[in-house]
Amino acid sequence: MELSLIQAFSKTRYRVITWHKGFDDSDWSVDLFTSVQVPDHGPVATRPVSVLLAEQHLTLAGGLKVRQVPLMTTDFHRSIAQIAGALYARWAEENVFKSLKYAFNLDALAVPGLDAIDPEKIIVNPVGRRLRRTKTALKQRLGAVRNRLADQKAENSRLAAT
Repeated sequence: MELSLIQAFSKTRYRVITWHKGFDDSDWSVDLFTSVQVPDHGPVATRPVSVLLAEQHLTLAGGLKVRQVPLMTTDFHRSIAQIAGALYARWAEENVFKSLKYAFNLDALAVPGLDAIDPEKIIVNPVGRRLRRTKTALKQRLGAVRNRLADQKAENSRLAAT
């Protein structure tokens, strides 16, 4: 997430939780980590999971204060366990969407938008095509009926003349 967007959210009632991309764990001492029970929101149930977490407060460019857990958040009110649990729940959702994307080939679906078309190309309306075919078939049947009537009329005239 872009820093300016995080700063904009931090001025509202919304709080940001995001993975710290490019995180360098070499600055973190092993002594900082403690075992925390984090709610793991799985596909079937929520259960606590023991995770080693640490926390540092940072001031980013532009004076934005964040907590690094080693994920980053502008939420200073929730516990580390709740913050980590929220991010883990998001990962579970992302995994479901990733599975569905491959299972249903969602990338191949048409997306709403505009595509440039050739102005010279003739686009046939399928309903109009069906109606024209029906009209042509009816004209042919009508012509056949008219021919039969004309033949019968000619036959009747020939019989009446004899």
